[in-house]
Amino acid sequence: MKRFVLALSLLLSLSSPVLAANSIEVCQADLPTSNGGTVNCTSPGFGTPKGAFVFGGFGTVNGTVVDHAGLWIGGYDGTNQNAIAQTSGDNLADSDTGAATDADSALITLDPAHVKDGDCTLSFITDGVRFTCADAPPAAYRVNVVLFGGAGVSNVHVGTATGNGAIGGTTAVSAPGFTPDMLIAWATYGTGHWRMSVGLATREAGPTIVQRSIGSNDSDNSASMTVASRLATDRLITNPVAISTLELTSFDANGFTVTTRDSTSGVPTFGYIAVKLSGLSVKLMTDPAPAGTGSESITGVGFRPQFGLMLQGEFTAVDTTYGVDDGEVFGLSAFTASASASTAAYNEDSDGTSNTESVTDNKVCRTRKGTPNDDYATCTFTQWTSDGGDLNYTVNVGGAKQRALLFVQAPASARRTYSPMVFPE
Repeated sequence: MKRFVLALSLLLSLSSPVLAANSIEVCQADLPTSNGGTVNCTSPGFGTPKGAFVFGGFGTVNGTVVDHAGLWIGGYDGTNQNAIAQTSGDNLADSDTGAATDADSALITLDPAHVKDGDCTLSFITDGVRFTCADAPPAAYRVNVVLFGGAGVSNVHVGTATGNGAIGGTTAVSAPGFTPDMLIAWATYGTGHWRMSVGLATREAGPTIVQRSIGSNDSDNSASMTVASRLATDRLITNPVAISTLELTSFDANGFTVTTRDSTSGVPTFGYIAVKLSGLSVKLMTDPAPAGTGSESITGVGFRPQFGLMLQGEFTAVDTTYGVDDGEVFGLSAFTASASASTAAYNEDSDGTSNTESVTDNKVCRTRKGTPNDDYATCTFTQWTSDGGDLNYTVNVGGAKQRALLFVQAPASARRTYSPMVFPE
C-alpha cells in the first residue's frame, strides 16, 4: 500500500498544472488620469517579463460599448518602445478620422478629433509591467497587455522600419539581432484617414514563413463614410485600397526582410515586436468562425497551446476586399487558459452622419456591427486541447467569418500524458 500511495503521489505531482509555467500571459489595467500617474498590469507568478504587446481603445469597462472608434497599439522590450493610435469620431456630418505614431512611448491615445491626449511609457516589474503616463488620458481607458517571458522566450525586440519606396524593393530589418519565431506588426498610413493594419508572421517547421494581416480604411472628411477592410494571407502589412503593402519575404540571421507590393503610394513605416522562442512551436492559420452559436473546436494546430491571438473582422473569404457595409468591423484579442482580453472598433459604411464605436472586453472575441445587429460576435475560452482549443460563441450574427489565429505551444510539463501504472500489493 505504501508503494501504491508513493507512486500515486508521484503521478499526481508529475501531471499537476502547477509545473506548467506559461511564457506568455495576458492582463488588463485601467490607465491613470492624472499626469505622472502610474498603474500596474500583472499576472501573478509570471516573473519579470522580457517584452510586452499592448492594445486598447476608448472602452473603460469590460463589455460596455462607447461612442467613437479608437484603437491604440504598442510594444516594449525593456529598452525600446513604439506606439500608434487611430480614431474615428462619432455622430458627425463629415467623417473625422486620424492617426498618430510615437517611437518613445508604448502607448498613446487620441481624442475623437484625433488630437493626442495621452502618452504612457512602460517599465518591467515583478509579474508584469508598469504604465507611467506623463501626459495622462482624460479617461481611465482599459488596456490589454500580452506579457512575454520565462524559459519559453529567449529574446524580444521592439522596433520600427519603413518599406522600400519601389515596388519589389526590399527592406532588411536587422535591429532584432536574432532570427524571430514570431512577429506582431502594426502600422498607420500617415496622420489622416483611418488606415490601420495589424499583421502576424511566424517561422514554422521547414522553416516555413506564414503571415496574416488585417487592414481597414475609412476616408477622412467625407460626407458619406467609405469603409473597407481585408484579411490577407500573403502580407505582413495590408491596406484594402490601392496603397502599398508589405510582404515578409524572409526570416534572416539578425531579423527579417519585407518587400513592397501593390503600389508606391503611402509606403508605410511600421512598428513591430519580434519574439524568439525556446523549445516551443508556433502556428499561424486562418480558420472560419462557426456558422452559429455554441461550442467550437479549433483543430489543426498540431500541439496543445498556451496562448492564442486572434484578428477579426467581417471576412467571408481571405484576400478579398470588403466594403459596402461588409468591412466595418476591426478587432483583435489575446487569450490564455487564465485570462482573455479583446478590443474592437466599428465604423459604419455609407453613412451621412458618422456612426462609430469601440468596445473592450475580457472575452476571447467581442465585436460590434452597429444597428440593426449591435453585438456581432462574442466568444469565451473553454479549454486547450492536444490539437488546438475550444471556444464557446454566445453571439454570432456574422456566422462563419474568417479569422487569423496565432497559437504558441504549451510548456513541456503541460503537454505530458501518462499511462496508468499498476503496482503489486
